[in-house]
Amino acid sequence: MSVSVLVVCTGNVCRSPVTERLLRQGLDARRVSGVTVGSAGTDARAGEPMTAEAASIVVRAGGDPTGHAARPLSDRLLAEADLVLVATRAHRTSVVQRRPALLRRAVTIREAGRLALLLAPGLVGRSPAERWCELASSLAVARGRWPAPHPADDDVEDPYRRDAATYARVGLQVQAAVTSVLAALDHRG
Repeated sequence: MSVSVLVVCTGNVCRSPVTERLLRQGLDARRVSGVTVGSAGTDARAGEPMTAEAASIVVRAGGDPTGHAARPLSDRLLAEADLVLVATRAHRTSVVQRRPALLRRAVTIREAGRLALLLAPGLVGRSPAERWCELASSLAVARGRWPAPHPADDDVEDPYRRDAATYARVGLQVQAAVTSVLAALDHRG
């Protein structure tokens, strides 16, 4: 069993690499095999490094920002993805316009975190990888059942070229979402 997760934002230098690295770190800590996590940007310049502020968020959370290089979103990356976690609803629209088949497999990062908590009790897979597959296939359906009271609350703010307080807020938003998703993998119904 193998699951491919693609995290998407605009430049692939802040939100998506932070999410990617924190997810990888959490999956590695749980020794979850069969789940690959990558990231890309809808308007990324290939090879750009993660911003220093984003790298700092990753380090403070126990992850490793080393070696990140931005890559543009491509049809190949989308075709390979079982789940696409996007920074905002606008990114989801962009992904689905490029590849309509991802309509049911593209959710915002914060939406995934919010819904993972609701879905966790119903996940029956024995291993975290099996529960990951179940979670990935359930998120879009759950979005319709449990919409956010304020849809903008499911978006991760763009911190690029903004102040330290904005980066701190974004770090908390991403960490909370990733923590919830990982907790759903740990849940034993």
